[in-house]
Amino acid sequence: HAAPTPDGKKLLFVARGVGASQWWRKGRSHLDESEIWLLDEAAQQKDTQLLGRGAKQLWPQWMPDGKSFYFVSDRSGPQNLYQFTLGKGERPVTQFTDGRVLYPSLSFDGRLIAFERDFQIWTYDTASSKAAKVAITLRGAPAQAVEAELRRVTEGFGPMAVAPDGKKIVFTYWGELWASGLEGGEAIRVTKSVDLDDDPRWSPDSNSLAFTSTGDGESKVLVHDFLKSETRTIATGRRAAWSPDGKRLAYTREDELFNGETSLGVKTRSFAWSPDGEWIAALVRDERGFLNAQVIKADGTSRQQVSWLPNIGGDRIQWFPDAKSILFETAQRTEPIRVAVVDLAPREPEYRESRFRELFTKAPAAAKPSVQVISLGLRERLRILPFEMPATETTLSRDGKTLAFQSGPALFVAPLAGQPRAIGSGGPKTDLHWDTTGKTIFYRQQGRFYSVAIDNPQPKQIAASISVEASFEETKRALFQQAWMLIRDRFYDPAFHGVDWNGAVKRVFGEVIGEARTLDETRRLLNLMVGELNASHLGARAPGTAQPLVGYLGVDWDVNAYEREGTLRAGSVVPNGPAALAGLMKGDVVTHCNGAPLQGGTVLEKLLQQQIGREVVLRR
Repeated sequence: HAAPTPDGKKLLFVARGVGASQWWRKGRSHLDESEIWLLDEAAQQKDTQLLGRGAKQLWPQWMPDGKSFYFVSDRSGPQNLYQFTLGKGERPVTQFTDGRVLYPSLSFDGRLIAFERDFQIWTYDTASSKAAKVAITLRGAPAQAVEAELRRVTEGFGPMAVAPDGKKIVFTYWGELWASGLEGGEAIRVTKSVDLDDDPRWSPDSNSLAFTSTGDGESKVLVHDFLKSETRTIATGRRAAWSPDGKRLAYTREDELFNGETSLGVKTRSFAWSPDGEWIAALVRDERGFLNAQVIKADGTSRQQVSWLPNIGGDRIQWFPDAKSILFETAQRTEPIRVAVVDLAPREPEYRESRFRELFTKAPAAAKPSVQVISLGLRERLRILPFEMPATETTLSRDGKTLAFQSGPALFVAPLAGQPRAIGSGGPKTDLHWDTTGKTIFYRQQGRFYSVAIDNPQPKQIAASISVEASFEETKRALFQQAWMLIRDRFYDPAFHGVDWNGAVKRVFGEVIGEARTLDETRRLLNLMVGELNASHLGARAPGTAQPLVGYLGVDWDVNAYEREGTLRAGSVVPNGPAALAGLMKGDVVTHCNGAPLQGGTVLEKLLQQQIGREVVLRR
């Protein structure tokens, strides 16, 4: 937020803090606190701090005489209008004890400030120092609801799952499930309701789907049978997982793990059935906050901890096909994610002589996997895979010999005893699935689906499409319901920071959401709703568009030189970065990039798009 003085010679601006990006938060944290500065290019000291931190300070507005300005602050607790007079300081000019003050706008003559408060327009009279609600009478016919329209969609799809038979996929879009053949094409709609349907899981025979449906105040596990064309409710809960024989479903209810109606006595968000269907491995948090692996009998009769890492993060626990080991992601909050493997029983050593003798004998029938946990030495049988990079989206191949994972913008595969090899770049990839042969990986990237052969890593798009009837009225109601329930079910504080989430918040915002006429207005109201909680890491935003990847040189450019001269002068060079290794030094002026002249107005980042891993030629 910035405002030039009426004579255009100085600039008032808000610095630091993230309050401008989450203006809707009712309250603040230290991250929202800001400062207000005055920039005067003609003065010896160009930047002067007028207001320090300790409050969220937004929307500065100069009075016509240039001697004072108004702004919104919550320094006293509630949001109010403040006036700052040069040479004197600040003072509150309204005395609101609750509610919000948003988007103030000062009239040209400085007599009135209009602002929004509790979904109504107010004004503040700068002469009388009085604030009053503006009475507004609506005239004319009310806006008509927008008719639903049929649209064809080819991107922006949500999580997907590949069927075990390798012939079909299921994915989400706008809270519904869609399915198609793996070759792509027009998908069929599996679900149709105002509920949020997600987290689809194929049954082992590839004929049914288990998924979570959130609506009517709770989340339920449902199963859709494609052969019978019917959907039935299984239980209250979420995160369903099929047993290997397809006869049972494990799931969580308020994070408590269940097998059918049997509680297994632990809380978890990541779990997996053993290949023999007799055990479930789960990541469980202990009383100290550490997240570690446990193996639990499927009937709930016993469980055993199998890892003892002092880490608070973890995900994607998986079994090896022989049921002798488990694998999971683990990390501290600020450290790279690593991959841990635990051998539940000691591995028998393999000798070259034994492998050679096996060449002369008939291969025995594959033994049925069976879980055996030997406690002696268990703590010493955990190892961290020696990858020189963080690993997420880890997915074991069906034979348990190769691991696929995401690291940075690239997709990697690695033998369990070897080093990773990149087979794809271009941005984050999710929902990794191996095909039946172990030679191809399917994934989702930027709302589209792809396959890539690990021996010929050229990605191929699976051109899925859907035809959807889009009704804005239904969409905004569904967005509100899903957002409200997500907070109700997942917010860490059961008291909701003292806010009546299930009563007043739902009622008030449920009413005003009906007045939204665009998705932007809907998201604005959703932000105001979650802002009532005065909590971090919340908000509603539009789906992001795919951005080209930019190769960075490792240079901090001299901003003043660019503003004065339009030149790119190196202010500092990151040691051992690409520019430093090429010989660029502090003070050097770069005139060309890959042959293109760097003139005033040239955006260097555009010239560096899609240049990661490629040669970039700079001229000084």
